[in-house]
Amino acid sequence: MPGASSNGWKNHAVPDPREPSANALSEPMTSVSLPKLVVMPRFESGAFYAHLRRCRRHYAERQGFFLEQVKRSGLPLHFPVSGRGMNLAGLLPQGTHDAALSARLKEQGLDVPPLKRYAINPVPPGLLFGLSAFNKRQIQEGIETMVRIIEKLDDPLSN
Repeated sequence: MPGASSNGWKNHAVPDPREPSANALSEPMTSVSLPKLVVMPRFESGAFYAHLRRCRRHYAERQGFFLEQVKRSGLPLHFPVSGRGMNLAGLLPQGTHDAALSARLKEQGLDVPPLKRYAINPVPPGLLFGLSAFNKRQIQEGIETMVRIIEKLDDPLSN
């Protein structure tokens, strides 16, 4: 069958996505031309980059609010790196059993995994906080829940 590969799919040359096609609407809808029609105008107009800037501002606001509330609450967390995305790694005092604390938090509906879950080599005890999906009220409620859980533990932070 001319124009078809051995597996039956038609062979298409992959166009350069930076090159606008004069007849894009007359081309058959392939896995290449459909995204090109939808996405490329956003790149060319700058709308995608404007969206990223808005997202970064929202993430920075949430991080700032989260860090302020953690400090106000007195939680024993230290954040050596902040302002770089949607997640924050919070370090706990040495000797803290972060996996047990994470499990207790999970029982109360907070998904805050221990840092060691993502590490190959040993890391200091800590928790990974994801903030991008939550508004200020939800962040505040999560911090209040953490405070209550830590206060209820007999020896909350030791191995």
